[in-house]
Amino acid sequence: VPLERHLELTLWDWARGPAGRMATYFGLTDLGQQSVADMGAQVLSVRSQADEEYLRSCGAIDAVGLASSTCERPRDATHLWMPGGLTQILSMQIEASQPQEVAFNRRVLSVVPDGDRYSVEAEIH
Repeated sequence: VPLERHLELTLWDWARGPAGRMATYFGLTDLGQQSVADMGAQVLSVRSQADEEYLRSCGAIDAVGLASSTCERPRDATHLWMPGGLTQILSMQIEASQPQEVAFNRRVLSVVPDGDRYSVEAEIH
């Protein structure tokens, strides 16, 4: 039986878009050149071959330089970077989950069972 017959998925997030504080910011310099700043978790470190294959299928590439060699990076992991930032992969995952609704700028305050559903109280900013 297809999953969509069993649930309705609504995604709410307090951030203004996918990845929130880990989002990639793009801007133009005074000379018109594009600059990129990837805040938060710039490198995805994976130990599983399946996780590595999945991320590569989403466009991840090998992390190089300091990103892959700092002491915080496990030596037994593969270190990858998303050229479009974490926003790219999170946007792909949201789209693949096929939610009925996606709403940013909402913070969930409470979730209460209501029969076979849940009632959610949210704050909107």
